[in-house]
Amino acid sequence: MTVEPHSAPESDLIGRVLAPALRLWLRSQLDEIEQLQLVIGGKNRQILTGYIPEVFLQADHAVYQGMHLSHIELKAAQIRINLGQILKGKSLNLLQPVPVNGIVQLTFADLQASLAAPLLATALNDIVTERVPSEFVPQLQSPQWQQIQLVGSEIQLSGIAHQTPISFGGSLTLANPQTLTIDPLHFSFGSDRHVLEAMQLDLGPEVAFEALDVDCERLQLAGTIMVTPA
Repeated sequence: MTVEPHSAPESDLIGRVLAPALRLWLRSQLDEIEQLQLVIGGKNRQILTGYIPEVFLQADHAVYQGMHLSHIELKAAQIRINLGQILKGKSLNLLQPVPVNGIVQLTFADLQASLAAPLLATALNDIVTERVPSEFVPQLQSPQWQQIQLVGSEIQLSGIAHQTPISFGGSLTLANPQTLTIDPLHFSFGSDRHVLEAMQLDLGPEVAFEALDVDCERLQLAGTIMVTPA
């Protein structure tokens, strides 16, 4: 899936006011971002009402709350913003939810770098302790995740807990637009190995993914996310 921007001439208002404000807002949402390309579609009479018909964004090496993303291509439409405040030097704010369609790619290196992110570590710990046999839960309260790998369609996580090697993972697929499935689900703690019941990860009603591709090089998700005002 590739997101293509519609061709639209850039107005003076877009070039002088809106594009810098939107770039600043995007950078404020991210820890890091490189090679940011931004295309804003619209005419002055539309922008003056605080309405942006379309925005196309492409970026490499973005980091959000410690999560590393190699490549992003996103397109948002029907955006309402606080233009009056922006013209007075205030920060850009969304006035209503915005559907954002596009693709996000994570490489093996991205996943490995993201292991240190509290956002991912907390999610992984919650998932593991929820799914493993109950007798292992006390020993898995503070695991040290060391490596995450993509092996074919499988995602595999390994580390140490109480000086004992642990691993957790399985084949990752998209069950429906709001649900990821890991099946079969494998877990090992030292020499103890278990095949667990399939796991479903609910992504929430704001998400509608169309495709998930996993191979030994990268993980790619394509679909739509509803971005809500802060």
